[in-house]
Amino acid sequence: MSVPAELRYTPEHEWVSVEGTSASVGITEYAAQQLGDVVFVSLPAPGTTVTAGNVSFTAYFYPAPANGFFLRGGLGFADYKEEGSSGSTGFGFSLGMGYDVRVGTNFSLTPVANFSWGSVGDVQSGPGTVPGAKENVFQIGLGFTWH
Repeated sequence: MSVPAELRYTPEHEWVSVEGTSASVGITEYAAQQLGDVVFVSLPAPGTTVTAGNVSFTAYFYPAPANGFFLRGGLGFADYKEEGSSGSTGFGFSLGMGYDVRVGTNFSLTPVANFSWGSVGDVQSGPGTVPGAKENVFQIGLGFTWH
């Protein structure tokens, strides 16, 4: 198995080749052997305008405000459209929790964990359709707040 030097690799056995302003993406020979199934990616044609956006509402709940622990939740709507297609609109939700840790009088650190789920249903992409496009994201982070 050869390893071309001009390619950039990820730990997940994907590669990227950049030539000027264009990039080609693929999977390694090893990854292809491990899959055993045909994998297909449909990208918009070069020059196609893609628009996406979302609107969401998030509420924070502090069960005991003095201790800093909070829960958060939200609902939202998303839209995805490629030039020349009918587009798709869907909904999603998010859940999370965190803890405000005061550091001095005007500053706090906030470790957080969030989960988001969203769906825009079937998405028309180029000549085909991507059925049931969904997003699942789990985040762990640290926030900084100046009071």
